[in-house]
Amino acid sequence: MVTSGGDLALTAPSLSIPGTLNAGANTLTLIANATAPNGTISESGSITAGTLTGSSTGAAALTGTNTIGTLSAFNSGNGNFALTDTGALAVTGNVLAGTGSINVNTTGVLTLGGGAGLNLTGSGGTTLAANGVTLAQNVTTNGVTSINAGTAAYTDGGHTFSTTDNALSLTATTLSLTVANSLDSGTAATTITAAAGEGLSVGSTAATGLAVTDTELDHVHAGAGLTLASQGAQNISVDGNVTAHLGFNSLALRSGHDIGLNGNVTVTTLALNAPGGTITQNTGIITATNLTGTSSGNTSLIGANLVGNLGAFAVTAGDLAFTDNQTLHVTGSLSASGGVTLTTTGTGDIDVAAGIAGATVTLGAAGAINQTAGTITGTTSVALNAGAAPGRSPAPPRWRSMRAPRSARPAGRSAQPR
Repeated sequence: MVTSGGDLALTAPSLSIPGTLNAGANTLTLIANATAPNGTISESGSITAGTLTGSSTGAAALTGTNTIGTLSAFNSGNGNFALTDTGALAVTGNVLAGTGSINVNTTGVLTLGGGAGLNLTGSGGTTLAANGVTLAQNVTTNGVTSINAGTAAYTDGGHTFSTTDNALSLTATTLSLTVANSLDSGTAATTITAAAGEGLSVGSTAATGLAVTDTELDHVHAGAGLTLASQGAQNISVDGNVTAHLGFNSLALRSGHDIGLNGNVTVTTLALNAPGGTITQNTGIITATNLTGTSSGNTSLIGANLVGNLGAFAVTAGDLAFTDNQTLHVTGSLSASGGVTLTTTGTGDIDVAAGIAGATVTLGAAGAINQTAGTITGTTSVALNAGAAPGRSPAPPRWRSMRAPRSARPAGRSAQPR
C-alpha cells in the first residue's frame, strides 16, 4: 500500500500495481518510460485519486477497483489504454493511444471535455461505458466508437461527438441531441440502440422508451446510414412523422420484436427488420426510393405508399402484403411462408425483375404487370390482375412469363391474368 497526503508520482521503465495506491483527492501521475513498446503499466489492485495523469510507451491497463474523479490526460504511445472506475468520472484532457484502442468504463456519469475540445485518439477503436454520458466540450475520436450510457441519458450539452469517418454506436435510455452534427460519423454509419428493456419510439411525437424525435434526427450526420434499434423483445414504433434529413439518406429500423408505423416515413432508402416479430403500418405513408425488410410474423404495409423499388423482403412465418400508389419495381427477391400480395393504386404498374415466392402470390396492378426477370412461384396459387385505372379505357392486361413453374402448381391449376 502506498498512501500520500499530497500529489503522488511514480516513474519506472514499467509499472505493475497489484496493491493499493491512494493519493486521496490529489493528483496521481504514472509514467512508464522504457523503450517502446516495453514501457507498460498494469494495475489489478486499487487506485484512489482526485486526478489521474501519465504516460507509457506501451499498453496501460488500469483495470482494478479504482476511484478516480478526473482523468486529465494520458498518452500510451501506440499501446492500448484501459481504465475502470467507480463513480463519476470526468475526462478533461486528451487520451492518446496512437494505433491502439481506448476503453473507459465507469459506474457513474461520464463527463467528456474540460476547457477545450477533447481528443480520444486511438485508431484501434474507442469504447466508453458509464451510467450516463454528458459532453462538456466537442469530442473527437479516430476509430470505430461505441458509447453505452447504461440506464441513464446521453446528453450532448450543446456539443458534438465526431468519429472522423468511423462507425459510431450509441446505447442509451434517454437522448438529448441539440446541435447540428451532434452525432457525426462522417462517411460512416451510426447506430442508436435503446438500452436493454426499453422500446424505441421515433418521429415528431416520439415519447415512449428511448424517444428519438424528428428534430433530433436532424442533428445526426451518418453518410453510410442511420440505424435505430431495440433489443430483446422490445418494439420499435414510428410515432408522428419522420421527414427527410440532410445528414443521412438511409434509415434502418431494427427491432427486437415488432415494428409499428403510426406516421409518415420519408427517406431515400428504408430497411424494416423485425426478425423476431411483425411489421404493421397502422397509419401514414412510406415515401422512399428503396424499401427492404424482414420479419418472422406478418408484414402489412398497405397504406398509400410511394415506393419506387421493393428490394429483398423475407417473411419467415406469415404473409407479406404491400401497397404502392405508383408504379412498383420489384428489384429484390420477395418470399413469405404464407401469401405475397402486391397491389398498386392510381395508375401504377407492377414491374417484376426478381423472384417472388409464397404459398400464394397475388399481384394486383392498377396498370400493367410486366416481368423482365425472376421466377414467380406460388405453391398453392398465383393470381394476376392487371386492370385499367379510373379514367382510362380498359385494356387487355399485359403480362409475360407470369405462370408459376409446373412443379410449383397443383395439377390442373394455372396462373392466368384476371
